Amino acid sequence: MQNRIILKARFIIPVCVLMKRKNAYPNKVLTAILTELFLVLNPVLLLGQSEEVQVRKYLNFGVGYSQLRMFDRSATQLIYSSNSIPIFGGYTNLTDKSVFMANISLEPGLVGSAGKFKDCKVLSMSACDKMLLGPDAENTPVNNYDIFCKDIKERYGPFCVKDINWDSLTVAYRSAIVTENSEQALYLAIKSLMVHLNDNHVSLVTTNPEYPFFQSGIVGRLVTFTDFSLPVIENNYLLSKTDFASGLMYGKLDNNLGYIYMSHVAAGIGNFEKFLDEALETLKETDGIIIDLRNNSGGHEDEAVYIVGRFTEKEYEADKFRLKVGPGENDYSPFYSYWIEPKGKNPYLNKVVVLTHRFTISAAETLTMGFKRLERAVTIGDTTSGAFSDMVTRELPNGWVYSISIGDWRDYRGISYEGIGYPPDITIQNRAEDIASGFDEALERAIFEITGDI
Repeated sequence: MQNRIILKARFIIPVCVLMKRKNAYPNKVLTAILTELFLVLNPVLLLGQSEEVQVRKYLNFGVGYSQLRMFDRSATQLIYSSNSIPIFGGYTNLTDKSVFMANISLEPGLVGSAGKFKDCKVLSMSACDKMLLGPDAENTPVNNYDIFCKDIKERYGPFCVKDINWDSLTVAYRSAIVTENSEQALYLAIKSLMVHLNDNHVSLVTTNPEYPFFQSGIVGRLVTFTDFSLPVIENNYLLSKTDFASGLMYGKLDNNLGYIYMSHVAAGIGNFEKFLDEALETLKETDGIIIDLRNNSGGHEDEAVYIVGRFTEKEYEADKFRLKVGPGENDYSPFYSYWIEPKGKNPYLNKVVVLTHRFTISAAETLTMGFKRLERAVTIGDTTSGAFSDMVTRELPNGWVYSISIGDWRDYRGISYEGIGYPPDITIQNRAEDIASGFDEALERAIFEITGDI
């Protein structure tokens, strides 16, 4: 029997949400037509190949993009990835129909140009919520609350690794909404539930300025970070530096050491290839490189895999994940694995130290996981954020938007650090007063780890 690819358009729901927001298409008939057109352009496709394709949609309150990933049938190797295909601004009107059709359809010319995809046909569709395509749901505090609780119960991926009795919690917080029947009671109840999830990928945006943005997890609890300052490193440690692009920089330290700073993992593999070509050529004669992932907001996991691949000659498994695919407690996809494999012509094979702290988040954490398996790499600093899963955005009948995690991410051994964070080999928690005086203890320890000199 011929193996097949399944193309999953997992970002359809946020698109339908946005078509309902801000009167983007106030005519309901037009909205329905465009929705159906989108579903035709972006269905789940059955393809006659041996890989599996997944399409992901990310919406980060203003920036939308998609990601196309292809795995082999054994789910052990990433075959192809296309990053950062723009879709639309977060809450802007979808007025440019040509852009809407070209980008929302994931640029079929790009896919077709690979020369592999033939005889595609519709298998099924990943549909929008009925409440968005059908009659409007009742917009009351209690109904909004019930919809939110049911959605989290059915879609939240990390429940399988967290000791949370969601049914008991939803009952406990519901009584206040029933009694008060107010928007404020709804806001406080949803916030309280999100606290129990302890997940930096879970957040709430309301339509009322009296109820501010709320983020679950440690990032939402910390007002500011005082344990890291890039200017301190630039002014007190670097002998030279080169700014490659926004958030990407490299330079040289004393003792013949290199330094690479990345504030994100979302530049695209092509840009990371150019960045690391330039940086590693400049730093190739150094005795070691310190890779600083502090204040790194994450990005794309396949870019993280590529980055680690520039520092190894061996192939190995970095981490694995599965996605919540149905409403049942055990409705998950099979586990897929990310494998590190050598990239670039001349991998850097000297010592590597990776610096992390509590705002090393998402794809930066999986990047840390990949580095930690290198025998000559050491991680130093504080525990990472603990937000590994993918997320999707959802909308309630009252217009409030929330994000939830829909995956179960593990390290190569099958251990989950969701809501916990990935611990460093050597824990160094910088003090605010040291940073203020120009001293970075974690960086000092990283230098010592490579050179042996204090």
